[in-house]
Amino acid sequence: MIPLLAKPRVATLDRFVRELEAQSDDPLTTCAPDLAACSDADREAARWGWAFRVIDEYRSATRFTALLGDLLEIEAPFEVLAAVHRLIGDELRHARLCARFAGEFGSLEGVRIELDDLGWKGAPRPPRERALEIIVRELVIGEGESLAMMRAYRRATTDAAAQAVFDALLTDEARHFATGQHLEHTLLDAYPDLADFHASLEVTLLDDVRVIRSQHRDGARGGPGRAFGVSLTIDEAPPAIS
Repeated sequence: MIPLLAKPRVATLDRFVRELEAQSDDPLTTCAPDLAACSDADREAARWGWAFRVIDEYRSATRFTALLGDLLEIEAPFEVLAAVHRLIGDELRHARLCARFAGEFGSLEGVRIELDDLGWKGAPRPPRERALEIIVRELVIGEGESLAMMRAYRRATTDAAAQAVFDALLTDEARHFATGQHLEHTLLDAYPDLADFHASLEVTLLDDVRVIRSQHRDGARGGPGRAFGVSLTIDEAPPAIS
């Protein structure tokens, strides 16, 4: 796993870290999980559950970076570039926050989270088409489904610190979902010739929802760590798509 928790050794680089983290309130500066009454199983489930959430956040950062490259290549409007630049920073903050919260439940030394091979896997396409595909699949569908699932975990969570971390993540995820919708419409307005390609993605988007929800429901098996936001029952997960 990349050293998300390491302190920068260069003052100039540390400034960038501080500026990035200042873009959102840090919930862990004011609260910590209540471990007094939790079992060893709860603690271990929370440590691993939050550590694995780093993968999802880092995946989004890599794919939004690919999107930014395509948007730069097609000379997209400045406000579009600025929005995606901010999304990348948000996902990096989220990855670091999840790693820090996982560390509240025990050392992360020896926890190996594979972050390679998380880039965009779509078919080769011209930059305009690929940009639109990433927007609708990763931002509109991906972030929208993530938002629904994260809200389910937030409702099940009883620990105040975990609730605060979820609130920080949900604030950004809701903005990402809305941003994706605006970017989708902006690209279609700017490039009307993308309309047919956009329509052709309908089946793919339905398949994406089906797969994402199936994965979420497979992981909703109850178990330890519920108070800390890493355990749901199947009835609490978003419904399956047949």
